[in-house]
Amino acid sequence: MAAVEDGRILNVGPSPAREDDHTPEAAEAAGHLRAVDPPERADLRAPWYGIHDQGKTGSCVGWALADSVMWRQLVRAGKLLEEDRLSPRFMWMAAKEMRAKLTPVKGEPAWQPTTFLEQGMTDVKSALDVARTFGAALEEDLPFDGRLYPGRIGHFFESAAQRKITRYYRLDPGEDAQAWFLHWRRWIDQHGPVLIVVKVDQQFVDGKPKLEAFDPASASFNHAAALVGYAPGGFLMRCSWGEDWGQDGYAVVTESYLEASTLESYGVVV
Repeated sequence: MAAVEDGRILNVGPSPAREDDHTPEAAEAAGHLRAVDPPERADLRAPWYGIHDQGKTGSCVGWALADSVMWRQLVRAGKLLEEDRLSPRFMWMAAKEMRAKLTPVKGEPAWQPTTFLEQGMTDVKSALDVARTFGAALEEDLPFDGRLYPGRIGHFFESAAQRKITRYYRLDPGEDAQAWFLHWRRWIDQHGPVLIVVKVDQQFVDGKPKLEAFDPASASFNHAAALVGYAPGGFLMRCSWGEDWGQDGYAVVTESYLEASTLESYGVVV
């Protein structure tokens, strides 16, 4: 069941079969991650890398993956212009369909179609599988507010396929949070943003510019965001709740907060 905090819908459920995910060790074996010491600091913010607001929707999975992670990485890789934003709406709604497609296969008797329901659950791994299988649509093709895509279906997916991810890796493979932090720092330095799911407490809802001590008593449900930088003792989180959240849409998050609140983290290869 989704939660509603301050009018915002939190509807991120657990990703399925995470025990089968590729790990940082697999990334190293594939040449996608170098086991070297990362620089002391990193900050991926840029003037063109603007933050939008998902509003009162449950679309954070789409914003986190398409707008925070893939957009930044595709521009860095020279596969997308800075002004060519990706469509969070496509990634969000397609992830709900992907989750619905996979759920009956897993034998879940309570499955119901929820693509058209605002509080319908989604998860980041379903979004990652959309990006790996179909790619990412452009915002101009499927804007967050407005019409459906009016053109040929084949043309839509031909365009999206130009922006597929190659692989994704689970960056929290064990219980040792210090290992997570090292994997995250390496990934941010070598590839770009890290996709993350966190439990949301009251200070997160309030948009505190620094999240220091996670409060489990006030935690409600889960939210997808991205880590886009780090410094000794903490990370820089990018949220899709607009520039009024945190400081201009970003918050400094301590390692202790992340250790207590993090549920999932993934690195993407474009």
